[in-house]
Amino acid sequence: MDKYQDICNINFSVEEFRYPFPSGKSEINRSEIQHGIIKYVWQGNFSADMDEKLKKGIRTLDIGCGYGSWVSDMAQTYPLSTFIGIDIVSRYFPKDKDTLPNAGYLECNILNGLPFPDETFDFVYQRFLWSSLTEGQWTFIIGEIVRVTKKGGSIELMEFEMKQTNSGPKTALLFDVSAKSLALKGVNPYIISKIPIMLQSTGKLSNIQCKQETTPLGWGGKLGELALRNLKSGFAAGKSKLMQLMNKSSEECDALINALDKETEEYKTCMKHVRIFCKKD
Repeated sequence: MDKYQDICNINFSVEEFRYPFPSGKSEINRSEIQHGIIKYVWQGNFSADMDEKLKKGIRTLDIGCGYGSWVSDMAQTYPLSTFIGIDIVSRYFPKDKDTLPNAGYLECNILNGLPFPDETFDFVYQRFLWSSLTEGQWTFIIGEIVRVTKKGGSIELMEFEMKQTNSGPKTALLFDVSAKSLALKGVNPYIISKIPIMLQSTGKLSNIQCKQETTPLGWGGKLGELALRNLKSGFAAGKSKLMQLMNKSSEECDALINALDKETEEYKTCMKHVRIFCKKD
């Protein structure tokens, strides 16, 4: 992966990138659980029609790779393909000794542009930047994604849907306050509904498809238990902002978050994820 190092833009500002959660061991654990849940619910790591090409060997980019869960999993599944993961902070990338030979990671700020030539990748994947980008930044990043994707290649974006199904009052309150927190930073928490239009407006993509899956929260067996645990850890990570916006103490916020155990089971609450995928003409 050394040949990619020279073109990585290392002049970045973490403040520009509006990721709402702190980095640390608890976030690594949360991300690993989240990856496992998503793969199980969707019965795979992607929805685009790329399996045969990946088996033969192609070049793939994961934007906002975080702790490298998707890249590591894909690199193991498709040993003939090459996988590059990029993120704004490299501290928690997998160590070199734990990285497969067909995988690599780069630290860079995507808001400065993707550090690759035009039409570099056959498959570009991006997951869960819904809480980190303004609408203007989304337009820019989508343009960059299209630029680095080869003609005939595929793009897949996966995002979280803030509008849950069967939410109880405490669950709804936590999501509403979280949405307000994001809006105060200029982030549209409901951006997922606009992404297909943004993709179409590039004029360079076709066969844009959307798929949605729901995951039980706090009910439905082990899956629901893990999904709720993951959600609660996310709320806990952003507790200081919740305390400020709701004018509640740390103990009151903890009690509200812990109340989800009973409420989500009672209301049979579900969370939604959406995958949007298409081809470049």
